[in-house]
Amino acid sequence: MKKYRREKRREAEKENYSEKIKRFLEDIEKIYDEDFFIVVEGKNDIKSLVGIGIPEKKIFQLKTPQKGAYNRIAELVEFCAENNYFIIIFTDFDDEGKKLYNYIKEKAQKEGVKINDSFRDKLKNLKVSHVEGLRRFVERNI
Repeated sequence: MKKYRREKRREAEKENYSEKIKRFLEDIEKIYDEDFFIVVEGKNDIKSLVGIGIPEKKIFQLKTPQKGAYNRIAELVEFCAENNYFIIIFTDFDDEGKKLYNYIKEKAQKEGVKINDSFRDKLKNLKVSHVEGLRRFVERNI
């Protein structure tokens, strides 16, 4: 009996995640025509987002072999300020990702660039700690 209840609970949780994921993807799709960048840490994050249907041209990678993340942030913020873009920050939820998030947010706000935190909050509520795992998470739960 307990095993049956656990299985039912897991099915309900998966269904709940499935609905949250679908809403998350639909909400992002609704803003594709707007001027924004989704900021990620590395190339595996880009692969993950492209894998769930986000256009690569909307994704900005912080870490490149040529430049470190903090140099790229200055470029990003300057471009967004000049072109009236807003930023969605999809850094990981580990210590480094949180530091980058706070740094980007602070720099952007100083330059008057808007940050849309709603998608990061939704990502956090899905309990996805690393963006590079989002694609697998979506595939398993939809």
